[in-house]
Amino acid sequence: MRTADRAELQIGRLHPATTEHCILPSHPASWFFLLFKKKKKKKKKKKKKKKKKKKKKKKKKKKKKKKKKKKKKKKKKKKKKKKPTCSLFS
Repeated sequence: MRTADRAELQIGRLHPATTEHCILPSHPASWFFLLFKKKKKKKKKKKKKKKKKKKKKKKKKKKKKKKKKKKKKKKKKKKKKKKPTCSLFS
């Protein structure tokens, strides 16, 4: 609270608890208690906690090992030697 605000309170312009314009009581003792009047606290609404859904654990599927297929070796065909057509070599 600033000193200017305190001065206004002492003059009697502002009510210390509600800070509304009203005349403070003339009796000094009752005025003193008003300075320390507690402001009503607003009740905070409790936030409802959201229930966390439990995640179902997925079962890991076992991967089947694929059998490697053996590659068949291709047999090389032997080229037949052509017989000479000339009758001299036969």
